[in-house]
Amino acid sequence: MVSSLSASFVNRIGLRPARSVEEALAMAFQKIGSEAKVLVAPQGRVVRLFA
Repeated sequence: MVSSLSASFVNRIGLRPARSVEEALAMAFQKIGSEAKVLVAPQGRVVRLFA
């Protein structure tokens, strides 16, 4: 997650903090592989995801 939120808070909510979009993509591709799916939510504070 690329955000202005503190890294400790991002970790507490179950996500992994990244300092840039490039770093976040590298983390995703390293963990999942080149078939990783990406969600870009520019207004993330107003987005609600449902499973």
